[in-house]
Amino acid sequence: MNTHNTDFYPTLTVILQSAEVTILFVSAVFVYRQIRIAAKSSQFEAMQRIAEYMGQIDGSLYEIPADIVYRAEEFPDHPPPRYARWNPTAGEVDKMTVAKGKRSGFFKTGGGYAEYEAAARKTINALNDIAQYLEDGYASYADVLGQYHFKIIRVIHIVEAFRNQRSGDYGHRLLRLRQKAVQYHYMHPKHSDQDVVLQLKGGTKIVLLQRMQQTREAAKFRRKYRKEFWKNGA
Repeated sequence: MNTHNTDFYPTLTVILQSAEVTILFVSAVFVYRQIRIAAKSSQFEAMQRIAEYMGQIDGSLYEIPADIVYRAEEFPDHPPPRYARWNPTAGEVDKMTVAKGKRSGFFKTGGGYAEYEAAARKTINALNDIAQYLEDGYASYADVLGQYHFKIIRVIHIVEAFRNQRSGDYGHRLLRLRQKAVQYHYMHPKHSDQDVVLQLKGGTKIVLLQRMQQTREAAKFRRKYRKEFWKNGA
């Protein structure tokens, strides 16, 4: 009896199966690497586009009257959700109504708004596009806010009066973007230890966010902001 043939075929089968597994593994690794490369390329392109949008923010807005700039306490505590109906509390509605009313004279004919309206609309559109890139996951909040959160907060405080003049959900992404930027600011000790200050042309300075003191209570709040920041992905 020829035992060589009997041993040969099972051995060949094992070799072929091992080769097949190896090929599948190598193919999987290749596909994974290609996906990683494509993802990094997509993120790089998104960051380039976001940098371009940041460059579209009109510097003439820094000439706006100081009393038109929104203060932190005038923003809603809970911004509108992305895919659900927004139901602000009665307190938030009152707060927003009062804030809008304080600036109503500016938006009357001859009140001064026309000089800045085009710049504000251009800036709102740019920030809206940035927020959409972030909400769709093409770039990470951590990467974008790490570079731009100070400027984003300042500019949103400037244009909120213009955004709030429009009805419907116009510019709601800006409110969500501001919330993320504020959370990012307060969750990092190196940022939260300093005020967010807006300096208008002419020298007027407005403190938009106050620094957080380095205390045990502050550390607790910092953990809270960090948890909220990462809650829905960042």
